[in-house]
Amino acid sequence: MNILYLDMKIICILIVSIMALNCKPTKSIDTQNKTHDQVKDCPEDGNCTFEVLTNSAFEIKKDEYGLSYGKLVVSDKTLLRFEYIPNTPENTADGQYNELIYIEIDPDTEMLDLKDEDLKKANVTFGRVCFCPGQNGYYPVTKGQLKLSKLKDNSFELSLNFRAKDLPQVITQINKSFKLEQP
Repeated sequence: MNILYLDMKIICILIVSIMALNCKPTKSIDTQNKTHDQVKDCPEDGNCTFEVLTNSAFEIKKDEYGLSYGKLVVSDKTLLRFEYIPNTPENTADGQYNELIYIEIDPDTEMLDLKDEDLKKANVTFGRVCFCPGQNGYYPVTKGQLKLSKLKDNSFELSLNFRAKDLPQVITQINKSFKLEQP
């Protein structure tokens, strides 16, 4: 009886494991067409990265407590993602902190010059992720200026100066040259 019970238990575990390994989402973010590189003009006390995610967009969601969080979704847009992570001493309680900036563009964009409220057209979003209640989450940016110019060979020049609404922030400016890879 015990042997039969153990055999059935092992079979059930195997079936559940196989099913879990075979599950996959119906749509996914295209990580094949993603570029990721370091940013040179980052504050000295941290690291900055810049990514270009094709077929992606960014949405601000709210949880049941009214707190905002971000979600990447499949889209026909190209998403520019900038992240700043300060250096913190190891084993620091609640020492995790980062700032994220998302900019959504159409893949065929050649030039943008948006200011203040018009930044919503590019869904410019500031995220502050930390253990700092009331001062974290994701917020639309409505103060600043975004300039994007296509140069040649799918190369672009990006300039963003901005202020987040009522939030402390380290990053207020991004200047970056990047290239969109052809599919």
